[in-house]
Amino acid sequence: MSDTTAYEDQAPIAPSTPTEALVASVWCELLEVGEVGVNDNFFEIGGHSLMATQAVFQLADRTGTFLELEAFFDLGTVAGIAAEIDRLRAADGLSPVGATAPAGSADPSVYEEEL
Repeated sequence: MSDTTAYEDQAPIAPSTPTEALVASVWCELLEVGEVGVNDNFFEIGGHSLMATQAVFQLADRTGTFLELEAFFDLGTVAGIAAEIDRLRAADGLSPVGATAPAGSADPSVYEEEL
């Protein structure tokens, strides 16, 4: 019998939305880990305040939506932060992250421009 914790026995829950996938991707890059689950807490898996600041700015750069650092600390999980980004984008009248924009209405902060 192993002495691993219940947490270690559970496989991470994969992102289910484009925003969750983006948040998880940013975290994986910053934390230099291969996988992050939607219920993982940034600070419990190795993040610290400087990395949180980097995450906030990378997410703002990739989504066009700025999440307050305080909200990042309060929410802490991929799911919570992704939901808040989606809520802020909706409040600003923007399409969800990863949504296909109607022709001629692409939001350049989210949709990559073709070179």
